[in-house]
Amino acid sequence: MCVLFGFFAISLCGQQTIDKVEVDGLKRTKTSHIERFLKVSPGSISSEEAIQADIQQLRNLQMVTDVSAEVVQRNDSAILIYTIEEALTFFPIVNFGGIEENIWLQLGAKEQNIGGRGIQGIAYYLNNNGLHNGQLYTRIPYIRGTKWGITANLQQWSSPEPLFFGDRRVDYTYTNSIAGLGVLREFGFQHTLELGFSYFIENYERQEEFWELDSFNPPANARIPKTIGKLNHHFGKMNYHFFYLSGWDIQQYAQVIDDLDLQGEELFKIYWANARYLKVLGKKKKGNLAARGRLGISSNGDTPFAPFVIDSQMNIRGVGNRIDRGTATVVLNIEYRYTLKEKANVALQGVLFSDAGTWRNPAGDWDDLFDQENFEHFAGIGLRGIYKKAHNAILRIDYGFNLYNTKTNGLVIGVGQYF
Repeated sequence: MCVLFGFFAISLCGQQTIDKVEVDGLKRTKTSHIERFLKVSPGSISSEEAIQADIQQLRNLQMVTDVSAEVVQRNDSAILIYTIEEALTFFPIVNFGGIEENIWLQLGAKEQNIGGRGIQGIAYYLNNNGLHNGQLYTRIPYIRGTKWGITANLQQWSSPEPLFFGDRRVDYTYTNSIAGLGVLREFGFQHTLELGFSYFIENYERQEEFWELDSFNPPANARIPKTIGKLNHHFGKMNYHFFYLSGWDIQQYAQVIDDLDLQGEELFKIYWANARYLKVLGKKKKGNLAARGRLGISSNGDTPFAPFVIDSQMNIRGVGNRIDRGTATVVLNIEYRYTLKEKANVALQGVLFSDAGTWRNPAGDWDDLFDQENFEHFAGIGLRGIYKKAHNAILRIDYGFNLYNTKTNGLVIGVGQYF
């Protein structure tokens, strides 16, 4: 039957020898870049399952929206043709939002497929509560066709930061100016490792005056040059089909920070990990369950500069802007996303969510993680406006409220899914 009906060989017989692989539909992306993600190759005996695996792998790429495949007979040869619908990869960045005491406006541009080879570039200006910020970043994942890549980053971040000296809160203006380089290595699909080094300067300016004779007189300013060595590791199996995600992944970060003024006397160490699990639900597959767990541990000195913050934009929606800091943290975010309306290019999702987290106080004990005073639990509802022809092109609006104190609540606006 395979000989007589070669056109239908994969569906009828389960496998077939592929003589040639072609990629159609590309306008901006290089064919050679797409081919590096294909497991089915000329001369291989391929099954329908192997072709479907290639289709899913291509859908996971940021420059691809959708893929179809067919096997045709041409001059007694079996030709496998992948037809690709390319995604929009150039975006103007127009981002704005706010929570109480924190308003921001971001303008810039992002390209995820420079030169048709998956090279990423970002440039933006961000005004954060009247403070000036910006970034220039590039990521070249494959140098000369190898599995090695590089990253480069120039960034300035300024923000109002509450620092805590015992029970006293003091507001500072914090500025971080950083320059960094990184080396990438790919070990497999969705399995990468990055080693990086950065030099940065932290500046703190106190926002309020204190009497010199007051027994409590925190420093008026500080300028701290530092270096940072980092290791980022990503591993998982997360599958995309437009805005629906299914699968899991784990992102790990480890950093060693050296305060140059202390001449290496004490290194500050940080480790944190994000684990995600997502599943498409329902007969009509309109539901998407999503969960994220975050764990962070750092050096546990008695310092107001603890690295982990409780913040609406980062981990607990509605809680406020950097309400506290800790030297260890555990956060669990759960969402149920349901598609309310879907057209060819756009969709609207409704979201129910629960965000809960706790932290260890600077120089504190592990018991702090179980202290009610250090625990925050917010729940809420949200909407997602989605443009389907690009990865994560989503405008989100969430409203969260404290389950134990309904007077505490907040509106959070942003771009992209929360996680």
